[in-house]
Amino acid sequence: MYDRDFTETSKGALVELGLALGRYKENIVLVGGWPPYFLTSGHFDHCGSVDVDFVLKPSIVIKYESIRNIVENLGYGQTSNIFRFEKNLRSSRTDRQYVLHLDFLTEPGAAKEIIQREQLITVQEDLKACLIEGSSIVFNFNYEEIIEGTIPDNGEAVSPLSLADIVGSLSMKGQALRGRFKQKDFYDIYAVSGFHKGNPLEAGKAFVKSVRDQNFVIENSIVQSSLSTIRNSFSNISRVGPQMVSRFIGSDTSTDAFERVNAFLKVVGEVF
Repeated sequence: MYDRDFTETSKGALVELGLALGRYKENIVLVGGWPPYFLTSGHFDHCGSVDVDFVLKPSIVIKYESIRNIVENLGYGQTSNIFRFEKNLRSSRTDRQYVLHLDFLTEPGAAKEIIQREQLITVQEDLKACLIEGSSIVFNFNYEEIIEGTIPDNGEAVSPLSLADIVGSLSMKGQALRGRFKQKDFYDIYAVSGFHKGNPLEAGKAFVKSVRDQNFVIENSIVQSSLSTIRNSFSNISRVGPQMVSRFIGSDTSTDAFERVNAFLKVVGEVF
C-alpha cells in the first residue's frame, strides 16, 4: 500500500499541474491511479496515487512543445522518454522528499510527428508504454472533478480537472494489465468495480448508463477488450487479480476482490 504522506504530496502536485495546464483542460484527461481515488470517495478508503497520468487528445499533440515547456517550468525534468517527466517533491507535512512521475499518454498515430522530430530511430520500450491504441476513449468517458490539495512549497489550492469516469478508467486499467504487471492496477480495478457508487451493483449500473448515454458501441473497442482482460484476471479466487489485490493491500482480500469484481461484471455482462 502506498504511503499516505506521499500520495497527499502527489495530490498537491496534481492540483498544481491542473492549474498550470488550465488552457488545455478540454484536451487532457486524468487517468491512471487518481481517478479510482475520486470514483470511490465516500465508499472506499483508496490510497491515491504516487504518479500522474494524462491522456492527450490526438489533435492537441501538435502543441506538445508548449505543454512540455509548462511542466518543465514547474520543475519537472524530462527523462529519456519524451512523454515522461520526474520531479522531486517535499512534503509540506513531514518534510520528506519524494520523486513524482508524470506521464503523457496518447494514440500512437498522433505521436508520430513528435517522435520523428525528436529523431528517434526506434521506439523505445518505455516510450511504447505512453502510446496506447484506443486511449482517446477517455474523451468520450470523463467528468469534471474539483480537486483540493496543498501544492508543495506553495500552499493550499483547488483545480478543476477532467477525469476518466468508470468506463474510461476501467478501459485504461484493462489495457494496463496487458502491458505490465503492477499490483496497483489490480487494486484500482477492484476499488472501482467494487465500490463506485457504494457497491458492485451500482457500479455496474453506472457503467452501463455511461455507455448508453454516449450511444457507444463497445463491440471490437478498447472497452470490450479491457472487460475481457479484467474478466480473465478475476475469473476465480486463485487467479492473478484477487491475489495481486491482496498483496497490494497487505492482507487476504482475495475472496472479496473476486466476488465484487465478478458481481460488477455480471451486471455489465447482462447488457453488453
